[in-house]
Amino acid sequence: MDQLAKYLNNTVAVVTVDGRYIMGVLEGSDQHTNLIIRDCTENKYDPEQGVVQERLGLQILRGNNVVFIGEIDEESFVNMKINRKLAIPLKKCSK
Repeated sequence: MDQLAKYLNNTVAVVTVDGRYIMGVLEGSDQHTNLIIRDCTENKYDPEQGVVQERLGLQILRGNNVVFIGEIDEESFVNMKINRKLAIPLKKCSK
């Protein structure tokens, strides 16, 4: 997908229809917004434990599961100290 070409080899955040928040380096995409992302982590939000990051490694995400893609400034993200943030998990998107 041409609109995503500017994000290639950059860290991106992806929100999926089931409420998952996945970060990693965009390696590739196609016209269906299928994504190949390496060095992935999933941020799992918990109102009591804060944000827990789970390493996923290489992921292929189907385009019909993608709600949002955005570039992440890694330095700003690290400085947020996200593991100290308390949050309610994201809800599934309704179609």
